[in-house]
Amino acid sequence: MTNHLEILKNGVDYWNNARKINPSITPRLSKANLSGVNLSGANLSGAILGEANLSDASLFGAILSRAN
Repeated sequence: MTNHLEILKNGVDYWNNARKINPSITPRLSKANLSGVNLSGANLSGAILGEANLSDASLFGAILSRAN
């Protein structure tokens, strides 16, 4: 998962599948502009989210355990 933001832009299902295939990779989404993005059900566990813009993002059912 080289460019995590590009993978996430492909949708939550695509993202979650990539996480299943690569469970040991830590998603790096620092400073990402995710404002207004539908992240419902996204597996963001362990993600590095420092300074990411999550304003108005939908996080219903998102997995955020161990996210920073």
